[in-house]
Amino acid sequence: AVVANHGRFVANADTALAYNGGAATTFDNTATGTVQAAAGRTLTLGSGVGFVNHGGQLQADAGGAIVYGDNAAAFHDGTRFTGAGANRVVGTARFNGGYTSENLVLQGGNFIGNGAVMGGSTAFSGGSFTGSWTVGANQQLAAVDGSFKYVDNGTFTNLGTVAWNTGNAWYLQGGAVVANHGRFVANADTALAYNGGAATKIGRAHV
Repeated sequence: AVVANHGRFVANADTALAYNGGAATTFDNTATGTVQAAAGRTLTLGSGVGFVNHGGQLQADAGGAIVYGDNAAAFHDGTRFTGAGANRVVGTARFNGGYTSENLVLQGGNFIGNGAVMGGSTAFSGGSFTGSWTVGANQQLAAVDGSFKYVDNGTFTNLGTVAWNTGNAWYLQGGAVVANHGRFVANADTALAYNGGAATKIGRAHV
């Protein structure tokens, strides 16, 4: 099955988009589309639902959340995470190109970057960056308490601010490279730690 959203899809109750068997399914949110969780409501995109956002708006209103489950989501260039609630990625997701965020939370799983560029403010509570990632100039990634945090066999470039607001260490493994051209601020006692595999590298000139 394929659902193509060119308008507005609003979850006014706690609900889920769920795969139910057979051939692979797709929910396409186009550049003109909005997927919205109403205030106080949670919309869950379950495992097996091929959710692809083609630059559309993903809006979680106050107290609400859109939750992207395991291996559920791909976010293409121009994606907008908006609202006073939270867009929560809890499983494997692909980020292709740049996005803007008011409320994105990278909560767990594998975040695969293909020229991924963070715009606005993104919270990082757990999971692994792989592929190519950049924090844009004058933009922010804020690390907060949660689970293990990694860069695994990827390149993470900071042109803005990484605010490390947690005692959770940041583990680099598998030849990971962190290139800091902006500001990396440790606001808690923490560590940047090697975690195995090929040698890792941190560019420290502007830490």
